[in-house]
Amino acid sequence: MTTVSTMEDVIRLMREQPDIQSEVRRVILTAELLELPQKFSVMAGMVADNTRHIGILTERMDILTARVEDNTHHIGILTERMDTLTARVEDNTRHIGILTERMDTLTARVEDLTVRMDILTARVDDLTVRVDELTARVDTLTVRVDALTVRTDILTARVDALTVRVDELMARVDALTVRVDELTARVDTLTVRVDELTDIVRDMAVTQGEHTKMIKGLEDKMGDFAGDRLERRIATLLPPRLSQMLGLRRTRIMHYPSLVYDPNSSFTASIEDAADRGVITDEQEYRIKATDLIVYSRRKKTGEWVWIAAEASGSIGQRDIERALGTAVALRAVFEEEAFGVVIGHRIRDEDRMRADSAGVMVIEEEA
Repeated sequence: MTTVSTMEDVIRLMREQPDIQSEVRRVILTAELLELPQKFSVMAGMVADNTRHIGILTERMDILTARVEDNTHHIGILTERMDTLTARVEDNTRHIGILTERMDTLTARVEDLTVRMDILTARVDDLTVRVDELTARVDTLTVRVDALTVRTDILTARVDALTVRVDELMARVDALTVRVDELTARVDTLTVRVDELTDIVRDMAVTQGEHTKMIKGLEDKMGDFAGDRLERRIATLLPPRLSQMLGLRRTRIMHYPSLVYDPNSSFTASIEDAADRGVITDEQEYRIKATDLIVYSRRKKTGEWVWIAAEASGSIGQRDIERALGTAVALRAVFEEEAFGVVIGHRIRDEDRMRADSAGVMVIEEEA
């Protein structure tokens, strides 16, 4: 039995007996440390494999490097070609822009031509119809021309006959020419006499104009005379007519300046007081005082009192209607009672009658 007393004995024993060495290693070292040799072996194999693969990769890398260099050369060539193509593309782009503008212009022209072609087509269709119509008319005219040709031949014969008659008439015309010369001399004599008569007629026209003015003046005077006469009779004519036409009674004459004018009457005082208070204007005061006749009457049915402003004239006109209406309006303002206008005369035009009806003015016509 071997004695182990020192470290050297242990080392020697481990060297002489591998089993002891392994057992000591197992006791001293951990499992991980014991597995390291095996792991190193595996790793060495892996390194060897990687080295082989690296060699293969190196070879492939050299091949790729060569190919990259070759590709770089080709890329340079392609770059130059690309630059050339880029320049050509830019040039083509410019040409395309120009062509686009020309294409737009051509498109517009084509659209315009299309519209014009449609118009021309419609016109051609219309002309075709018209040509067909003209063809029919030409055919009709051809028939008519043929008929006219026959009639022309007939007329030619008749013209020949008329030529003979014209020759005969020419002889008669020569004879008439002599007679016309004689008549011309007589006409010259008559012209002188007509000029003399014209002067006489002109003088007569002047005299007639003067007579017309005189007659018009007389008519105006007669109208004024008739109007004055009617104004003097209005006080007797109007009350019974109003009673008959409007059912009025107890008619009182309040203002009658043509025959009687009392500046101190209560009516005049009322008018002047109203003017002083501003109820009516000075112009309305004058209009009331200038009215031909103003009466105050009572309605039979209602018992209401009403003022009536009357204007008399031989020929009733617009001015008479406006005067009667203006007085009625002023009376209504002064007395705050119903008032209306009346015009009385011998004649009135239709348009003035319509004007009076529209204004609410009553028209009374009296025989001259």
